[in-house]
Amino acid sequence: MVVDRAVAADFIPKFADTMGADCELRGDADAVAIDGRLKQATEEDWNTEYLDPIASVKIVDGLDEGIAWVEAHSSHHTDAILTEDDVAARKFMTSIDSAIVTRAIMARRKGRSRRRSAALQQDGRRRRPKATCKVKLPAGAGPGAGEDGAGVRTNNGTNSSLGRYCS
Repeated sequence: MVVDRAVAADFIPKFADTMGADCELRGDADAVAIDGRLKQATEEDWNTEYLDPIASVKIVDGLDEGIAWVEAHSSHHTDAILTEDDVAARKFMTSIDSAIVTRAIMARRKGRSRRRSAALQQDGRRRRPKATCKVKLPAGAGPGAGEDGAGVRTNNGTNSSLGRYCS
């Protein structure tokens, strides 16, 4: 999980609450300082695809650093951005070199949660993703918190990694 510093203080505790005791969370020093339930991550954690309920949390300073981090540590199978910012989404989706790059939008409308997703093929044409990974976030987590957003890189229960950015 890659989280933008702009939303980290709000997002990480809510994410830890959501994951609860069912998931071991590891984080960089900044993430551990925000929420003591996270264990200190090692360098090996950033390149590990867990086949267990384990997630590593890395805090970055903005979208550009997040993109660079995902490019350096992703399996390049599936990466995603969670944002309402069209410019940030387009930049992420055209910058990440992965087989599947998706976008999800979560917005509150009249008390209901709405989710839209879209994906780009390598040639930039829109298509529906063949598979989706659903992440249930607590109320108030995710969208609308930061300019560049927060992010996620975690295992989705298969042998692929997921880069997810929330803003």
